[in-house]
Amino acid sequence: MKNFADKETHKVYQQKFSKQLPPTIQRLALRKLLMIDHAETINDLSLPPANHLEKLSHDRQGQYS
Repeated sequence: MKNFADKETHKVYQQKFSKQLPPTIQRLALRKLLMIDHAETINDLSLPPANHLEKLSHDRQGQYS
């Protein structure tokens, strides 16, 4: 089971309609969530370059954006 801090993100991942997000955003978000879910390593998320994967610092150390 996946854990989500946001209920609307969880709905999108489950492919359930969210009334709070536009449908176009939901399709894009689902594609990105599936990319994250299928990644085997953090480097898998660096492609395509438009993702702008970068390591965070300070109080977000160990996290990526």
